[in-house]
Amino acid sequence: MKIWVDMGRYRFTLLGGVLVAVFLFFEFYWRFDLFEQTLVFLEEFEEYELDEFIIPVLVFGGFFFVDLLRQVRKAKVEKQKVEVYKAMARSAQHVLNNFLNQVQLLKMIAEDAQALSPDIIEEFDASYEEAVNSVKSLSNVTEMTPEAIWKSVAPK
Repeated sequence: MKIWVDMGRYRFTLLGGVLVAVFLFFEFYWRFDLFEQTLVFLEEFEEYELDEFIIPVLVFGGFFFVDLLRQVRKAKVEKQKVEVYKAMARSAQHVLNNFLNQVQLLKMIAEDAQALSPDIIEEFDASYEEAVNSVKSLSNVTEMTPEAIWKSVAPK
């Protein structure tokens, strides 16, 4: 199974190898020379002066292709960053929710024992809600920049 995974990594190299084998087959079996046929093709268009545009178009196409590859790779890296951030946010949310639930339990025990004044309980409830809302806001960030992440949890 690992061989197929590795072959997928080199699929264009394999495709190139197959094409070379086909070209060599044509060359040796039918004496079809692709390079000479290309030259004949270019000579046919000499009267239209189109041959001068072929190399610039090929160069432009090559650089365009390289730009496309770079954009695809950049998009892939950005997607991975988003996935890592979301996984980290979910993990942090899980840990914080467990902690907040344990603190809520301590509050309930303190209320039953009447160990806290109503003002402190009210302040605790406000802090608890602020923490819950901050965790939710942090997990809903869509733009993965430090500014956007900070803005989602900044005091309001």
